[in-house]
Amino acid sequence: MIVICSGNNVRISNSYLWGDNIIEDGVTLDHVILCNGAVIRQGCTVPRGCVLSFRTVIGARFALPPYTLISTTAAQDTADESDGDVSDRDQDAAFGSDGSDASEHSAGANSPRANQPPISM
Repeated sequence: MIVICSGNNVRISNSYLWGDNIIEDGVTLDHVILCNGAVIRQGCTVPRGCVLSFRTVIGARFALPPYTLISTTAAQDTADESDGDVSDRDQDAAFGSDGSDASEHSAGANSPRANQPPISM
């Protein structure tokens, strides 16, 4: 496990850092989970209950709300789609600013994003 903490004034309390994380100056982590490859830029506050999934990046001086889940993949819709209405999943899949399909943003080993840099928030 590699955790790179380049920073001065970093405060980490009661948190799990899985590995290959980068934590810059002035970051505060309190009761959070950072999955492999998560990057926290300078001056960020990540409060209680937050989970940052694989290869996510939180930009400089950004403060997340408590209990936030940041992921590089879209949540799957479990609703019954046989009613003929437009699926909520179809609307939620385009979460990128370019309107691209969520499957293009997957960080899985067989995905097109496997060898691309992490998605910044």
